[in-house]
Amino acid sequence: MAIQTAAIAGGVGFAAAQPLYDVLARNATFFVAHQADGLDLALFCLALSVALPLAATLVVAGLRALGRWPGAVAFTAVLAACGAVLALGLVRPLAPGGAAAALAAAFGAGLAGLLARWPRGVRGAAVLGIGTLVFPVLFLARPDVRALWRSEEAAPAAASEDPAPRAANPVVVVVFDELPAASLLTPDGEIDGGRFPSFARLAATASWYREATTVSQATIYSVPAILTGSYPEARVAKSPIVKYYRSNLFTVLAKAMPVNAWETMTHLCPRRICRPAERWLIPRRERLPAMLSDAAAVLLSLVAPADWGGALPTLDDQWRDFWGAGRAPVPADAPRTIDERAKRPGELFDWFLNTIEQRGTEPALHFAHVMLPHRPWVWMPNGRRFPSYLRYPHGLVSQTWHGSEWETTQAHQRHLLTVGYVDTLVGRLLDTLERTGIFDETLLVITSDHGATFRTGRLRRNLALQATYEIVGVPLFVKYPGQRVGQSDGRNAETIDIAATIYEVLGREPFEAVDGKSLRGPAAAKGELKRTFRSGNKSSTAGGILEYATGDEEGRQEALAEIARRFGTGSWETLYAAGPRPELIGRRSSGGAAAAGGTRVEIVDLDALAAVDLEAPVLPVHLYGTVVAPPGAAPHLLALAVNGRIRATTETFAGDGGPAFTALLPPAALRSGENRLEVFAIEGEGGATTLRRLPASNRPREAA
Repeated sequence: MAIQTAAIAGGVGFAAAQPLYDVLARNATFFVAHQADGLDLALFCLALSVALPLAATLVVAGLRALGRWPGAVAFTAVLAACGAVLALGLVRPLAPGGAAAALAAAFGAGLAGLLARWPRGVRGAAVLGIGTLVFPVLFLARPDVRALWRSEEAAPAAASEDPAPRAANPVVVVVFDELPAASLLTPDGEIDGGRFPSFARLAATASWYREATTVSQATIYSVPAILTGSYPEARVAKSPIVKYYRSNLFTVLAKAMPVNAWETMTHLCPRRICRPAERWLIPRRERLPAMLSDAAAVLLSLVAPADWGGALPTLDDQWRDFWGAGRAPVPADAPRTIDERAKRPGELFDWFLNTIEQRGTEPALHFAHVMLPHRPWVWMPNGRRFPSYLRYPHGLVSQTWHGSEWETTQAHQRHLLTVGYVDTLVGRLLDTLERTGIFDETLLVITSDHGATFRTGRLRRNLALQATYEIVGVPLFVKYPGQRVGQSDGRNAETIDIAATIYEVLGREPFEAVDGKSLRGPAAAKGELKRTFRSGNKSSTAGGILEYATGDEEGRQEALAEIARRFGTGSWETLYAAGPRPELIGRRSSGGAAAAGGTRVEIVDLDALAAVDLEAPVLPVHLYGTVVAPPGAAPHLLALAVNGRIRATTETFAGDGGPAFTALLPPAALRSGENRLEVFAIEGEGGATTLRRLPASNRPREAA
C-alpha cells in the first residue's frame, strides 16, 4: 500500500499540483487578491500536495478493504484520471473538445492499464511521489511567493524608525475600479449632475483635473503607480507587492500618521504598518477554501479544450471568485463569506467609513480601493441589486464586444447604473467627513485605476495602437486642505501625480524619486506628454508605452456623444427607456393578438414578480429569457409590459439554447406584492406597429 500511496501522490502532483504551482507562482497576484500570508500559503501547499493525494489514497484503501478487486480498480482509476489530465493539457491544442477528451481518456486508461500489469512500473511511478516534497518547496522559494510570506523583510525599515513630526492634515484616498471619466460627463464635457449629484457636489468644492489619465490599463500596475507616484516598467511583469514598491504612500507616511489601508488587489502596505483588523477583509478561515476553489478553476483553464470555454469559469479580468460572477445575488441574511461580501461592496465601504469616524479628528491616511463599478454590473443607484443570470455579459467574448450594437448598449446601461451607485458612495463619504468635522482640513483624493470602453467591435479594456479615451481617461478630484471653492483644471494630469501631490501638501519626501509632479505646482512643469503602459507582461507583443499629447486620446467626443445618443442625460428615466423602440415606453398594453405558430417565451425566475418586496436588497428588474419558436420564426424585437404598461423594449440574441433576451425594467414600474408581466413580439414600424402577445412561463434558475 505504501508504494500505491507514493504512486498516487506522484500522479496527483504531476497532474494537478505542479501545473498550479507553476502558473500561480508566475501570477502571485492570485494570492494577493485572496490576502494570503505565510500560513495561508503553507496550508495551500498542504492541501494540494498532501490532502488531495491522501484523499484519493483513502478512497482506494477503503475499497481495498472490501476486497482486492475493488481496491485494484480504484487504484487504476486514480492513475487513469491523473494520466488523462496530463494528456489533456498536451492534446487540447491539437483536437476539438470531444476528440481531445477521448484521446486523453484513452491515454490515461492505457497508462493505468500498463502500470497495473507491470509491477515495476508502479514502483517507478512511486518514485514520482517525491514531488510531494519537492514541488511545494520550489513553489515557496519562487521570488514573488517568497515575498508574500516575508513581506516584512521587504518593507523599508525607515517606515518604523526615527519618529517624524506628525502630519497636520488627514488624507483620504479612494480609488474606484474601472470607472471611465466619460461615464460621468455630458456631451459638452461637464459632470452630469442630474445622474451623479455627489460628483457634482464634490466638484463644487474640489479641484477637478479633467484631463487626468491613467498610466496602465491593468489594476495590478495602475494602483501601484497611484501609490508610488512612478510609471510601471515597460514589459516587466511585477506582482503588486511591497517587495517591488518599497517607497509608497503607506511606508513613507507611516512615520507621520496612522495608516488605514483597504487594499483589494495589492499588498503594498506592510502588516506592521496597517492595522490588521482593518486590512484583512477576508477572515483566515475563508481564504483557503476560496483559494482552492479558484485554483480548481485555474486548473480547468489549463487543461480543458478551448471550445469548452462557455461552460467554464471566466478568468479574464479578475483574480478571485472565478465561479461566482454569474451566481444569484446572496440573500441579505446569508453568512458573510468572501464571495458574499464581494457582492456587498457598499457594506465594505461603510466599514471603511466607520474606521474614518473612529479616528475622529486625528490625522491619518485612509486609503480604499473599491471594486466598483467593475463588472458584474448588478447595482442600481440606490444601492439595491438586480439578478445576474449569465457568467459574462452577452455580446462580450474574450474581452471584445463581438455582439450586436444593442448587446453592447445593454452592458453600457448596466454599467452606468452601477456608476450611479458609486455616486451614492461618494455622497456617503462626503457626509462622513462633514459629520466627523474633518472635511475642511482633509486632503481628499478620488480617482479610478482605469476605465473601460463600450463600443461594438472594440476591446473592452485593452489598448491597441491608440490611447482610447474611455480606457485612459479617469476622474481625478483633489480637495486640498482649506479649499472651499471648486476649480476645473485642464492641465496635463496623470495618476502618478497623486502621490507627488500628497507628499508636497504634507511636506514629506519619498524614499525614492518619483515620476509624478505635484498638481499644486505650475502646470508648465509637467509638459504635455502623457504615457500609458499597455502591458506589464514581458511576453506580450502589445507591451510597451503609448505616448501622446494632452487631449489627443482617441474617441473623446465620440464617447461622450455615444452616451447621450444611447441614454440621454440628466435623468435615469431615459436610461431605462433605452431600447430598439423607445417610443413604445409608457404605452398601455391592452390588446395584442396572440402570436401564431406556438411561439412562447420562458423567463428565468418569472415567479419572483409574483411577490415583490420593494424594500428587499434585490429587486427582480433584470429579466433573462429564451424564445421557443419554430425554426426561423422567432421574433427579433420584444416589448415587455408590467402591470399594463410597456416598460422596456429589447432585441433577441443568439443564446446557447436558441434565441434569448435580457431586459431591464425601471424599479418604479414594480409595486409591492404581485406584478403582472406581459411579453409582446413587435412587428412593423411607426403607425403600422403591431404587438403580438407571447405566452410567458417560468423557467427555474437551475435550468438557465
